[in-house]
Amino acid sequence: MAGYEKNFLYALLITVTIESAVVYLLMRYLFNIKLASKDAFMAGVLPSLATLPYAWFVAPMFLGNNYTLYLWISEISVFIVEVFILAYLLKIDYKKATILSFVANLASWSIGGLFW
Repeated sequence: MAGYEKNFLYALLITVTIESAVVYLLMRYLFNIKLASKDAFMAGVLPSLATLPYAWFVAPMFLGNNYTLYLWISEISVFIVEVFILAYLLKIDYKKATILSFVANLASWSIGGLFW
C-alpha cells in the first residue's frame, strides 16, 4: 500500500475517533440530549466516510498545488456537507448540526495536525 493511502487510513481512523467523541460529548453536555454510543459512533463514521475521500483524493485533482486554496475549499466543503448529514442522522435542527460539525471538524483537524 502506498504511503499516501496508508496516511489516509490513519487520518480516517483518527477523524472517526475524535469526531465520534465530540458528537457524543456535545450532544450530552451542550444540548442535553442522551445519545446512544452506537449513534454517536455512526454520526462520527458516516459523515467522515462521505467527505474525507473527497478531501484527500478528489479536491487535490481540481485545486492543484495551491495548498492554501485546497485547505480552505476542502475544509469548508466538508463542514457544510457534514452539517446536513448530522442533521439528518441525529434528527436535530441545522443550528445544532452546524455547531457539531464545526467543533468536530476543528477538533479532528487540530488533533490530526499533531500527527502530521
